Amino acid sequence: MTIFKFFLKKSLFIPCIVCLLFACSKDGDQGPIGPEGPQGEQGVPGPSGADGQDGEDGTANVFYSEWIDESFSSIGTFSFQDLGEIPIEELDALTDLVLVYGRVNTDGNASIFLLPFYQVTDDEYYWSFLDNGNELFIYADAPNNFSDGQFDYFDQYRYVVIMDGQPISEASKSSNSTPDYTKMSYEEIAELFDIKD
Repeated sequence: MTIFKFFLKKSLFIPCIVCLLFACSKDGDQGPIGPEGPQGEQGVPGPSGADGQDGEDGTANVFYSEWIDESFSSIGTFSFQDLGEIPIEELDALTDLVLVYGRVNTDGNASIFLLPFYQVTDDEYYWSFLDNGNELFIYADAPNNFSDGQFDYFDQYRYVVIMDGQPISEASKSSNSTPDYTKMSYEEIAELFDIKD
């Protein structure tokens, strides 16, 4: 009886195992989609792109006058012309450079010179001076021939203010690469700063 029960149990056990193996199918229906999981941690940032090259400087740091007709008045031993006020809020005499030019119109051709300027033929000397920080004057003198001085060599004048351009006395003390605008021609200045006639 004991042997019979043993074989009976064994004979029932094996078919049950076989049925279980065949009952597990890989091709069952897909279950419903589960809920969305939480946001994962932020990944490591990628390398930053290469820096672009700096663009050329604009002209927002420069302002200039229209051409002003010559109109000298005499005082004492020399003559002067008031070019009018430069707005003081726009001008810093310590860091801004004021360039003054005289223009000669001859036979339809204009020649433009930076002041100070010495006109040899009539022995006339022209220079500019900034008074009270914001009023620009042009002075003219004929030291050796004052009685004949007409001071009409130039027909017109213009000033150009380069903000943070460094007055020449400061530029000479500086070791940086700020160009010396006083060494440039008017045409070079006009092209560099897009100055219109």
